[in-house]
Amino acid sequence: MLVERKNKELSIHWLRIIKHYIRVPLDNRYGSHQLVLLATSILTSGGGPVLELGCGYFSTILLHQIIVVEQKRYLLSTDTDLKWLSKFKANISSSLHEFRHIKTTKEWDHIGTNHPRWSVAFIDHKPGKKRVIDLIRLANVTDIVVLYDTGTAGYKYETGLVVYPYRYRYKYLSTNTDVLSKYNGTLFRNMRLLLELTIEMQIPKLG
Repeated sequence: MLVERKNKELSIHWLRIIKHYIRVPLDNRYGSHQLVLLATSILTSGGGPVLELGCGYFSTILLHQIIVVEQKRYLLSTDTDLKWLSKFKANISSSLHEFRHIKTTKEWDHIGTNHPRWSVAFIDHKPGKKRVIDLIRLANVTDIVVLYDTGTAGYKYETGLVVYPYRYRYKYLSTNTDVLSKYNGTLFRNMRLLLELTIEMQIPKLG
């Protein structure tokens, strides 16, 4: 009974947070990773820096607001498209938020080496073949990895997923997003709890 009451209270509080940061009904496609990024940002509050591989309206703006503005943490946002990257950089100004243009595919191999450890890494970059490579590369230096579009077989994520003992695929929205951790089981379980609560609550979604 006590557990049920606590879960109900948590659900109410979590729903309040979701509605504060994310538009409801939830975007069922390009923004399907928003809930996962929100949960990771909240649960790692007070933690280390955050790495964003691939910018987007549903990730960069949300991460800037929570990670940089509210939590005063360092955020590195990267992308291969300079024009696309500049759209975000032009409207966001903070010494804690760095934007980096990736000119060649090989440059991805060095992204993230400016910090010994990352609290969160979000993987959604081009070319697609680099995603699984960076998924493996970041496993030992990241507490939680958020991997977007995991239902697409072409990315061949399986090779990288086996590196992570803690894996959860969030399927409530059409485009799947994975939550992964190699070492932090406690943080992973808390992440999974929050995401599964959104399924129980049946938060409205588009489409």
